[in-house]
Amino acid sequence: MLRYITILCCAFYIFLAKAAEYTQDQFIEDWSAPLYQSQARRVLIYGSALTSLLVLTRDQTVEPLQDKISSEKPLGSLAPFGDIMGQLVPNIGYMTFHYYARENARRAGYMFKVTALSGLTTFFSKRI
Repeated sequence: MLRYITILCCAFYIFLAKAAEYTQDQFIEDWSAPLYQSQARRVLIYGSALTSLLVLTRDQTVEPLQDKISSEKPLGSLAPFGDIMGQLVPNIGYMTFHYYARENARRAGYMFKVTALSGLTTFFSKRI
């Protein structure tokens, strides 16, 4: 499943590169936006602080929750389906709605870029 998401993200990048003359420099600028844009920087700082807090309290918060979920398996065999539905389908729906129903290709393009960038970042972060 992750392979399909990766392929889709790469397809997004290729599509954007051809359709909107999306250059490698623009890709790097968009991907690194939290480092130099003030609003995005705040999200990066708050997210990093929350992540650090969870890492520091891992024994009390994260591990008991993971143990409970892994032993109870509340989703059973639906976990891969839930993963796709939770990550990819809402983004595609949002892009489609704004592109066709509201005729706002700019917003659809933004969502397209965000989906591709977050998918690529997540994919490579998990491998690192």
